[in-house]
This record gives sequence, structure tokens and C-alpha cells, in this order.
Amino acid sequence: MTDLNLPAALARPNRRGFLGAASGSIAGLALAGAMGLPEKAAAGTITDLDVFNFALNLEYLEAEYYLRATTGQGLPASDTMGTGTYGGVISTPPTPMVTFTDPVIRQYAFQLAHDEMNHVLFLRSALGSYAVAEPAINLGTAWNTLAQAAGFGETFDPFANEVNFLLGAFTFEDVGATAYNGATLALTAKQDIQYAASICGTEAYHAGANRALLAKLNQAMPSTGILRTTDQIANLRDKLDGAGRDDYGLIKNGMQQLDVVNGYSQVFARTTSHVLNIVYGSPTGTAGLFFPQGVNGVIQATG
Repeated sequence: MTDLNLPAALARPNRRGFLGAASGSIAGLALAGAMGLPEKAAAGTITDLDVFNFALNLEYLEAEYYLRATTGQGLPASDTMGTGTYGGVISTPPTPMVTFTDPVIRQYAFQLAHDEMNHVLFLRSALGSYAVAEPAINLGTAWNTLAQAAGFGETFDPFANEVNFLLGAFTFEDVGATAYNGATLALTAKQDIQYAASICGTEAYHAGANRALLAKLNQAMPSTGILRTTDQIANLRDKLDGAGRDDYGLIKNGMQQLDVVNGYSQVFARTTSHVLNIVYGSPTGTAGLFFPQGVNGVIQATG
């Protein structure tokens, strides 16, 4: 397998191409606002713009994690400014760049960084002047809090090695797939539903590949406790989201799980509240864990 070349792996797409791809509803709404047409629906109504801005907060989190893991650096300031309070990444371990020894895992990591950066750029281009700024993101001490809450240690550094990196990715990717699947229920415009579904598919690819890599490593290195740790992370997410049993580790009913699906093999759908419960580390509240000052946009609180 040919390893990814760093510049090619993280090459930025042509922004005109993004704007062309985003010629549907959310881009159209942003243009309407620029033309002086109504920017919002009736008070209290959640619009498609609000849903995609909520998603943008999560894409900032994922992109910052994967870019730092692969390159040691995060998103440039030009890709993080917008409406609301800018926070940026406020906490990381001393050495955020992962030393990859397995070329397959390294290539997977760069693919994640490439895709999540592209999701940020796509949403920002489509939202235009409506795009929210990157909120404060904790990629350091938040992992310790997660480890303690899940029960697999007092500290955890997802940048320490490639196994830890995959466990960090495991924390995010299943949530991303279920979040975008849930977003399709909140969106109104046909094109916007297609946007969410297409990104949901990408996140599901990520989650399945991540689970396969972890399962393989668990067979090769059972003493690392990968199986137990993924169970603990999944159980914590399941407890926090409050949506019933909709999360599993690498094993369910004695069988390996490369996906997280219901009895009809359909991806679970999480509401924005369910997602915030997980990334805030609390079933109630307006901030915490990976977003210590909350997220930007209309959709901010759990409940």
C-alpha cells in the first residue's frame, strides 16, 4: 500500500469547487441574508442554518484532533473565525503529534484529518457569513476527565501512541455518524438532507474502519485492554446521551461489531441534545468536557 504523502494528504480543495457544490439550500440561505432578505425563521424555530452551524462545532473538534495528531498543528485562524465567541484549542498534551509505526494506521489517520478538514471548509463555505467561530476546545485535560468517568484510568493521552489515537477516534466517530443521521430528521430542505446524509456516510466509513483496526489490534495485543476500553467508552456515551441502548463497543452479544446499528441494521440517530450530553460530559448543562465554554450558535444547551 502506498503511504499518503503529507502535502497531498492534507491539500486544500479549491474553494470555488466548494461553493459550487454548496449551491443548494444552506448556501442559498446565506446568500439571501447577504441580499437583505430575512435571515431567520420565526423566533424559537430551529432552521437548517442552525443545524449545520451546530455540526460545524463538532467538525472543528474532530479536525483539530486529527490535524494535530498527524501534523502537530491545527486549523489555521482563517478557517476558524466567524460569529460568536472564538475560543480555539485551549488545552493539548505537550506533544500532540502521534508517532505512527503502522503504515495502514498512519494512512487512516491522514485520511481522517483530510476528511474532517474538508467538512469544516465545506460547511464554512456553504454557511458563508453565518458560519460560527470555533469555540474553546479542550484536547488535553478533557481526556483525563473522560478516562475517569468511563473507568479506564486517571489519565489518558490519545496522542501518546497509535493505539491511543484510535481510541480517541473511537470516541468521536460513532458520535459523528449518529449525529448526522439525527440531523436528517431536523432538516427541512431536500438538498440539506442530502448534505447531512453524505457526511453521515463519511463518518460511518471512518467509524467502521476504526473499529476494524481496533479489533485487529485487540487480537494481536489483547493485553492492551482495547476491548474493555472501547466497551467503557461506549457505555459512557450510552449513559450520557439518555436515549436508551444505542451504543456498543467492539463486541455485542458475543459478536464483533464493525458498526453501531439497531435491530434492522440501521445507524442510530442522536438528537442535538444527545450529542451535547456526550461532548459536554453531562446530561444537563451548557458546557463541559471537550467544549468547556459551550458551543457557538443557536443550539447550545442539553435537555
